[in-house]
Amino acid sequence: MLPKKIPEEVEALILKPLLQIESTDLNLMHKNLEEFLKKDVSKEINKYIKIIENNLDWFLDLDAKSKFEENLHKSYPSNAKIYFRKYNLILTFLCKTILEKSDLENIELIDRVNDLLLESDRRRRYYYNIKFYHYKESIIALKEKIVKIVNKVLRLETVERKHELGLTLPRWSDFQYSLDSRIFFKIDFIENKLIVNHNNVYISTIFIKDEKRKNFWRFGPLKLIEFIKQIIKEIIQDNNMTMISLYDIPNDITSELGAITNKLSNNNIVEKGKEDILGIEEGQTIEYKETFRWDTKSQNKNKKLKEEISKAVCAFLNSQGGKLFIGVNDDRDVKGIESDLTLYSNLNREKNKDLLTQDVRKTLITQIDTSIINLFDSYYHILDNYEIMEIRVAASTKPVFLFNEDFIVRNGNASIKLEGKQFYDYLIDHFKYGPLNNIIIGEDDEYYVNEEEFQIYPPNINLINEYIKMVKNPQISDDLLSRRLDSILSEFERFRFFDWNLKDDDYETREAIETVKTFIEFALGFLKSNVSRSVKRALLDIIYIFVNNSFLKEIVEKNYFNELSALYEKKFTERILINIIIKLGYFDNKLKSILIEAAQEEKIDLLDDFSSVALSLINEDKLSIIKELHNISNQKNKETKKELTKSIERVIRNLEKGI
Repeated sequence: MLPKKIPEEVEALILKPLLQIESTDLNLMHKNLEEFLKKDVSKEINKYIKIIENNLDWFLDLDAKSKFEENLHKSYPSNAKIYFRKYNLILTFLCKTILEKSDLENIELIDRVNDLLLESDRRRRYYYNIKFYHYKESIIALKEKIVKIVNKVLRLETVERKHELGLTLPRWSDFQYSLDSRIFFKIDFIENKLIVNHNNVYISTIFIKDEKRKNFWRFGPLKLIEFIKQIIKEIIQDNNMTMISLYDIPNDITSELGAITNKLSNNNIVEKGKEDILGIEEGQTIEYKETFRWDTKSQNKNKKLKEEISKAVCAFLNSQGGKLFIGVNDDRDVKGIESDLTLYSNLNREKNKDLLTQDVRKTLITQIDTSIINLFDSYYHILDNYEIMEIRVAASTKPVFLFNEDFIVRNGNASIKLEGKQFYDYLIDHFKYGPLNNIIIGEDDEYYVNEEEFQIYPPNINLINEYIKMVKNPQISDDLLSRRLDSILSEFERFRFFDWNLKDDDYETREAIETVKTFIEFALGFLKSNVSRSVKRALLDIIYIFVNNSFLKEIVEKNYFNELSALYEKKFTERILINIIIKLGYFDNKLKSILIEAAQEEKIDLLDDFSSVALSLINEDKLSIIKELHNISNQKNKETKKELTKSIERVIRNLEKGI
């Protein structure tokens, strides 16, 4: 028998596996125990869940656990450690099994089971990115929406000193599933200067000191409003932080948060009048689709219909946002979503609706980009005894692409594709991507914020940030390269907020130097590798900041700087040459082999910003070669093509030699 001071139910729960698995080898014991539990527990899982639920207080009582371990040593002195290890393995397995049960809805209970899992699985005790098995997508999205609301409340412009934090996590994806109950928000604290605007908001990692309140957010939507108010209060009172600009808390913050939390309890069903929902014809922000994937003409599934919905959502993202209704035809006749629901095999209508919602989300994220996950949400409405789905889309702050290549925008009631100059002009007008020479950082530039337009001048840090984001756009096909790029750019983003007038011997300067060196080494290798043109262009835009900054010239070793400058100059020289040839239309087979990549480049006019910047970087010798090439191209004799080819080959050879 097991030692006393243990509930009878618990004794029955763990006695059999504890004493029957005799192996003393931990790995073998773990395997044997798991096989035993899978076979035995699966038969009576509900009984085990009930036992865990009834005795959670005992399981989570550290004193009781300590006494239990002590009694084990007294009763089984030679095997106590092995038995206690088995005990933890049993609890770990049972907790995971409980949390994976989809029909378990008691959030407070499953949070406590998670606590027990963390205590029992000692191998993972110090890892804080363990996934919450029980949390549905809606709760994760809820946390992210609350972060956005808090962003509206607090605009952090300067932080006096770095927080002394015991744990920092690099990005949201790592801590949205965190088991550390203290973590809810995150900020990149930079010791000297931090500039923030409405499109580039950093959020604080807050450690709650009051033990009674630290678990508030873990109870799902039950305590979130109170928790947010307390967070705001603590930020204001925090002595470690100086808030230069603290905006008043909006009066409707409670109602806004309440609306979000209420969605979880009513399954996103909204009952409104038909005119409230369908009172507007298709236009800039409204789109109607009769079905999601059921073709009413062929009476069969049609994946092209899903692509049409993704196209419309992509257009809304790249425009002013909008609403897409599924279950309504172009004439605003309500048809409902029944035909789509019948495609799912589950007999339960509510579960089929969940499957449809998941299918829509998966389709949009797959066909557009994972970064849009927080930019759209779905709702159900009941109209004329039919149920329809509404996809509400927010405007994106950066360009997004359909199938990683097509840039779609909204034009009236149509979703159209933009290319070439139209695409470039739209980036400038809509996303505020400025000409390249407007983001140069000079040694005398000062940072300041224009409060009315929420822009930063000069230099426009927001534009620099957007160029950096372009590097991470969906056109990077290789996941490994993308992750590598993300990691180095996150370091670069930290560096670019440092004060440019740093001293030689302080910590920030040393860190800045190492960051720049790392980035340059990375950029040189990356530009020489076989990556997409968009990635190379974006990296070159970032490099321009480096090669035109006097501070960087001082701290970066000359061989790095010279190689980077040469590479940058060479690439832009080639770009101008490429555009001359494209404009003149000379594409014989020999030229194609040299300009295979150029043929797919966007046509950039010689007088645009990129070319004007590039011309300023080219020395007189190279400029004369290009002018000579241009002059030859204007000759009308029969030898023009031959001379042009020779000139091109000569220029390419000179460029490759670095002359």
